[in-house]
Amino acid sequence: MHISIFKTKFEQISKFVNYYDYNHTLGKGVLYITLLFLVIGIFSPAPTDYLSSIRAGYSLYGFDNLYDYTFPMISVFIVFFAFLKDYINNRYELIIYFNASRFNYNMLFRWGYFVFICSLSNFITATFYYRFVSFLDLLSIVLSLRFVPNILFLTSLLLFLITLTKNCYAALFVVGSYLLLDFLSSARMFKWFSLGVHSSNYYYTISPAYYLLNRALLVILSVLFVFIACKISAKENL
Repeated sequence: MHISIFKTKFEQISKFVNYYDYNHTLGKGVLYITLLFLVIGIFSPAPTDYLSSIRAGYSLYGFDNLYDYTFPMISVFIVFFAFLKDYINNRYELIIYFNASRFNYNMLFRWGYFVFICSLSNFITATFYYRFVSFLDLLSIVLSLRFVPNILFLTSLLLFLITLTKNCYAALFVVGSYLLLDFLSSARMFKWFSLGVHSSNYYYTISPAYYLLNRALLVILSVLFVFIACKISAKENL
């Protein structure tokens, strides 16, 4: 009986994914990106003196920018294309119409699915990228997971702006501008909400407390953005 329930749930998830990612186009895109970042990690990994360099107060833009900015922006494009068709042909109105609750769980699951596979790809590739620093231990896990708040924040901000403006391109422009301004200012324009705290080495150049607060704020804002987006997108069904 338990096997039957599991099989039914798996079939429901498969249908859900197939409907919103026809022919697994976006899933394949994440796979190709994962392979690309694995190749980068294999042939151009972070140096063995990475930890000693950041303790000395160096900013390692050439290494950490890859995961502070590049990978999160790729994740934004994945979520962008996942929701684009909804707001080109107004399919979102039909989804809202058939939404029986006051919270858009459909949007939550869709965003969560694509962000999960992007975060998983980030974790796997970062593990190989920092393998000469630490590999398959607690430190390796920390080094690989510390970039995930950037993915959560940018993709949730995109989702929030999409539901607010009903325009995917406008939302992408704002998110892209945010990332570009943060990058050009070396993560100093938005301060507590900056993305590039690793490439600018805020942990040692400012303080560990500042760094941890930054990571926590990005996660908290991500939860708020997704919650508000799911409430807004279900409001028309009340």
